[in-house]
Amino acid sequence: YFGDEKGRLFFSDDQGRQWAERFFMADPAGVKAIHHAGDGSWLVGFGTAGIFYQPPPKNDADLAQSNNGLTDQRITHFETTSDALFAVTWNDGVFRSSDGGKRWERRAEGLTADKQGDRRGLPQFTVLRRSRDGGLYLAGYDGLFHSVDEGMHWEEIPTLPQTLLIDFDVSPDFANDQQLVAITYWKGAARSRDGGLSWEPINGSLAPSYRTQVKRKRTGSNEYAQIQRFHSIVHSPDYAYDRTIFAGLRNWFLISEDGGDHWDQVELTRFAEGEDVIPDRVVFSSDFAHDGTLLFCCRFGEGETRGGGVFLSKDRGRSFQLVFQAEGKYMQSLVTSPAFAVDGTAFVSSAQGNGKSKVFRSVDGGATWVDVTGAMEFADFGAELAISPNFAEDRVVWAGTERGLWQSKDGGESWRRLKTDVFPEDGFVDLISLTPDGTIVLTVKGEGHFRSTDGGQSFQRFELGLFEKNHQFNRLWSYSPGRLIKFSPGFSETGEIFGMNGEVFLKLDRDGTEVRELPMREAVSAVGEVDLAAWRGMVISLTVAAIGAVGMATVLVFRWRSRRRVAV
Repeated sequence: YFGDEKGRLFFSDDQGRQWAERFFMADPAGVKAIHHAGDGSWLVGFGTAGIFYQPPPKNDADLAQSNNGLTDQRITHFETTSDALFAVTWNDGVFRSSDGGKRWERRAEGLTADKQGDRRGLPQFTVLRRSRDGGLYLAGYDGLFHSVDEGMHWEEIPTLPQTLLIDFDVSPDFANDQQLVAITYWKGAARSRDGGLSWEPINGSLAPSYRTQVKRKRTGSNEYAQIQRFHSIVHSPDYAYDRTIFAGLRNWFLISEDGGDHWDQVELTRFAEGEDVIPDRVVFSSDFAHDGTLLFCCRFGEGETRGGGVFLSKDRGRSFQLVFQAEGKYMQSLVTSPAFAVDGTAFVSSAQGNGKSKVFRSVDGGATWVDVTGAMEFADFGAELAISPNFAEDRVVWAGTERGLWQSKDGGESWRRLKTDVFPEDGFVDLISLTPDGTIVLTVKGEGHFRSTDGGQSFQRFELGLFEKNHQFNRLWSYSPGRLIKFSPGFSETGEIFGMNGEVFLKLDRDGTEVRELPMREAVSAVGEVDLAAWRGMVISLTVAAIGAVGMATVLVFRWRSRRRVAV
């Protein structure tokens, strides 16, 4: 069987060579789920009309509507066991039938929903699976849920913890200040001033204002995306003198000029005609101390307007201009030439899906961009980019895609895929990081970490122990907030390497043989959020109290004046 968006159900009994229309239900949402049970019966779920059931064993038996007990007829998925049928609905969760679909019983205790899904027109519950031990797992918009009693009770399983490690940076003055900064997915930013041995939160001043939250509640936009969601963090290249740190949050760009103690908040939607902006990969001019130029790439917009963008600032992040947009899902990676202030060269990669991702180059400081993708191959994601520290002389640029490691020796004019004997030629290269002396460290998904000390002519495996423990320094989702392997500015002398994945923050030596975990996650402190209900209650109470106080003061004044009249 297969169903279409018009509500038609087709049947084939010759392995799909020929098809005949078997059933039709005029449903505006069409057929959403089909399931063949072990007893030979069929379940067909429609987007609004609910469930139709065909009993075993004949394929020519009539399909009959079977919605008795359903409180939501928007079906998204089916699952069966030897003695029960399960149906998943758009908003009301799971229903179970023990009589062949004649009646359905809702089993949703413990399931939760999120209003964000409603606003975006997405189902709250989608897929149900049974494990070998008999447990049930349900995919929901608000999380992953688990039941051990046939769905009578559900418990959420953490899948994306608030302390998930996202990005970090090493101070350019690390030799003197030993400073690291790091962020978590939700509500956390921390700083270490002893090389990662101890940490302190640096996001205490980032709670959104009451005015900001009231505005979002009133307009209904971004209620679910408050200012606490971090996406990137980086030191100024001139940090030893300006003590400035920059951080990217959803729709906000943060600037701290005192090493993270206090933050100024720049609202990015002002420069994007109100569109959503998720800033990643903040990069700087090579003469940032004098020209104040920085750029970031981002996911731009939502829905039909969603794509990738590059923003440019010439005043140290106080204002921005959208200088480039590309179709697709987002911008993935952005790098600038080590001599950007002179040659104006930068590269950015877009993720467009279906093998159509691209790489663009600017040679005028980000004002204009041209497609230099060439022969590069993609699948769904964009390219991870890295640029040679000697770019002015060697013109070398690196790109990692789902189809291998690519190199350009002419500033992006042409690309070739490298062949090695240590990882597949078409391996998924999703991290490339270069040391100041040109050493290359990269991650190949499913293969491990690799290093080259001869400009990419050969690669060797790097730190097998981490890979064996399932630790890979690669991006956690399709677009990545930062490069998750970074080197101490004094790497040539100290050999210090820092790496992060979602679970651990590690410090490694030059060869990756000595590994130390840094206790950053324990130091994260949640950014406060104004409790609007409590705030309103407090305001009302204070207002009533103020009115009462004014009234009492008025009474006392009148009494005093009356007494004066009597005295006279």
